[in-house]
Amino acid sequence: VQAVATIGFLTAYLLSGFIYPVDNIPFPLSFISYIVPARYYIELTRDAFVRGTGWPGVWHVPLLLFLFCLFFLNAARRLLWRMQLPEGTKAKAQGVADLKLTRLFESRFWSLAVKEINQTLGNKQLIFLLVFPPTIQLLVFGFALNPDVNHLKLGVVDYSRTPASRELISAFTENGVFRVTSYSDRAEDLGVQVREGKVTTGLVIPPEFNRNLKAERPAEIQILVDAVDANTAGIASGYAAQIVNHYSQQLATNRITPPITPEVTILYNPGLISSWFLVPGVLGLVLTLMSSLVAAATVVREKESGTLEQLLMTPAADWEILLAKVVPLFVLLLGDVFLALGIALVIFGLPFRGNLALFIGLSSLSIFVGIGVGILLATVS
Repeated sequence: VQAVATIGFLTAYLLSGFIYPVDNIPFPLSFISYIVPARYYIELTRDAFVRGTGWPGVWHVPLLLFLFCLFFLNAARRLLWRMQLPEGTKAKAQGVADLKLTRLFESRFWSLAVKEINQTLGNKQLIFLLVFPPTIQLLVFGFALNPDVNHLKLGVVDYSRTPASRELISAFTENGVFRVTSYSDRAEDLGVQVREGKVTTGLVIPPEFNRNLKAERPAEIQILVDAVDANTAGIASGYAAQIVNHYSQQLATNRITPPITPEVTILYNPGLISSWFLVPGVLGLVLTLMSSLVAAATVVREKESGTLEQLLMTPAADWEILLAKVVPLFVLLLGDVFLALGIALVIFGLPFRGNLALFIGLSSLSIFVGIGVGILLATVS
């Protein structure tokens, strides 16, 4: 569990681009991010939901996921082979099953697969682990991880007390970013409220504010921002600057139009809805972690119950034991993909602009990678 949490969760959460852009991660952590499988699957989910570029945009993802899958599953197979045989023994290495289609149901692999399916379906804790936590994580992460800042507490000192000053205050509150929680008569009292954390932003309007506007002179105001939370402070100061600039442009209708007028076009997410960015990332993160955790749990439980030694003593080859464990987990985890897809579309209202068949196919490959990581860590343990 500690290995999955450290290797799986921390790297997937911090080094995959789930929240922080990979380009902002300093070296050498940025180099480590290239070997984090969740990075590529999250890139795939965001392309499938929001961009929709399809194969031209994600052609490198299946190649990298396939290499990860090959490495992890082969490493786990080698460890199982070492557990089966003493060093130098070759007798069991020749045990290759005959998996012709006509004899599939009589093969050792089929017997192992049936055993794994019955064991998995009979494990209510495992079924609960596959259904309940991913659903809760998608909902909690999707709603709670919201970078948008709203309802900031605004304290106001209005020395002017004129219609112009009241219009400025109304401009701060009309879009829901700021909410006036206190009016003070002195700027010193407002400074104390900011210092004590009772308000996030303070607005001080001087007595000559209206006179300067009528005389077409610069009208200065003072904005105090609590920067203990640097992220919130930066967003609040940006919002305040935009509101003041917009208010100034409304007053300066008779002035010359600026020589440069920027026209900004927002692509893929015109409404700037944060869940469109976060929910696909959560889907990639949860699927990667769940596949690793569940796969590791099945192997460890096999060891705990004492049946792993019995499996290793049977004539079954190492790859048969490994593949029989992978197939039932793969089917159940693929059900998690459809569950998460339904939550994203129905509850969060995300669009799906990619190719569904391509998305399911590459999700299947990512599941194999997660299962490979979990089984490898479990066999090491």
